[in-house]
Amino acid sequence: MKPRSQQNITKIFDSTLEIVSKEGLSGLTMAKISTTSTLGMSSIYNYFENKEEIINKLFHYLEEKHSKNIYSEVVNGAPFMVNLKRIFNAYYMNRWHNENDFKFIDQYRNSGLMGEADHKSEELLYSKAYEILDQGKKELLVKYVDNKILLSYMTGGIKEIVIQMKKYKLPLDQQLVNTTFELCAGVMLK
Repeated sequence: MKPRSQQNITKIFDSTLEIVSKEGLSGLTMAKISTTSTLGMSSIYNYFENKEEIINKLFHYLEEKHSKNIYSEVVNGAPFMVNLKRIFNAYYMNRWHNENDFKFIDQYRNSGLMGEADHKSEELLYSKAYEILDQGKKELLVKYVDNKILLSYMTGGIKEIVIQMKKYKLPLDQQLVNTTFELCAGVMLK
C-alpha cells in the first residue's frame, strides 16, 4: 500500500458518513464513495482493500474520537455525581453535534459486522465509564446492576431523546439536558 494521505482518508471517511446517513450501510458502495469523495476508485483502493475495511476503520476512528471527547470532561478525584454528569453531558453533546457519526456507529453495531476484536475494543473504551460507576457503587450511591446495563440505559436514553428532538426540530435546551440527567440518574441511583 502507498503512504496514506490523511486528507484523502478524511475525504473517504466523510463521504462514507454522508452516504450511510442517507442510504444506510446497505446503500454504501465503493463507486458511491468514489463519486462523493471525488477520488478515483484506484485512489481509494490505495488506502483501503475494500468497503468492509473502510467501514471497520471508520468505526474505530469514530469510537476513539468520541471517547476522547467524552472522557476529557472527567476529573480524576472528583465526586461521583460530578463525573457522572460530566460524561452524561459530554455524550449528549457529542450525539447532538455529530449526528452522522452516531448514525454510522449505531448501524455498524447493529449490522453483524462487529467481531470479537471490536467488542473488546469497545470494552476498553467504556472502561472509564465503568470506573465511574464502580466509584458510585463503592460510595453506595449506585444500584448493584452490571455496568453494561447501567451504561446502556444512560446512553440509550440520550440517543432516543436526541433522535426525537431532531425529528421534531426541538432546540437544544440545557434544562432538558438537566432533566434527562435527573431521570437517568434517578433510575441508576439507590
